[in-house]
This record gives sequence, structure tokens and C-alpha cells, in this order.
Amino acid sequence: MVKRLKDDPEDFSISYSRRIPTRKISKDIEKNIVKELMIEKDLIKAKDVPIKYYNYSYIKDLLEQKYSQKVSLPTIIDRAKKKSFLLFKAEEKSS
Repeated sequence: MVKRLKDDPEDFSISYSRRIPTRKISKDIEKNIVKELMIEKDLIKAKDVPIKYYNYSYIKDLLEQKYSQKVSLPTIIDRAKKKSFLLFKAEEKSS
């Protein structure tokens, strides 16, 4: 880089532009996250099932095993918040 700077200081630049945007997931992954969150939501709402909270780690593992899609845990939690998947049994107590 030093050589390129010395050879042509007028046109030298260290700016970098990405070809592919970062921090985006495909629509298929988004669809599968929402699909699995809906299944969890139904389990949480069921009175005969002792599940009170979303198991985001399970959803992460399920996406990898069932769909061969790797997604970070914070991404799943972020999508749950954006799509308004909340803790229903906790909400019912406060209402």
C-alpha cells in the first residue's frame, strides 16, 4: 500500500465498498424463524403445556438441523421482538 501511495498519491484511496450488504438474512431464513416462533407461541398459549417462555436456543438448533440454516441467537431474538412474539402467559397475569 505504501508503494501504491508513493507511485500515485492523487488516485490512492483506502476506501472500501462492499459488494454484498452485511447484516441481512434471506427471506427463507426469516420465514422459517417466524414459522418456528409461531409453533412456540402456540405451545406457550396452550394451558395444558407447561411452557412459559420462548426457547430461542432450541429454535436456533432447529433451524440448523431441520432447514440447514445457520442463524445467530441475537438475530432470532431480534426477529421475535420485531414480529411481536411476546411472553403470553406473563402478559395474561398482568392483564
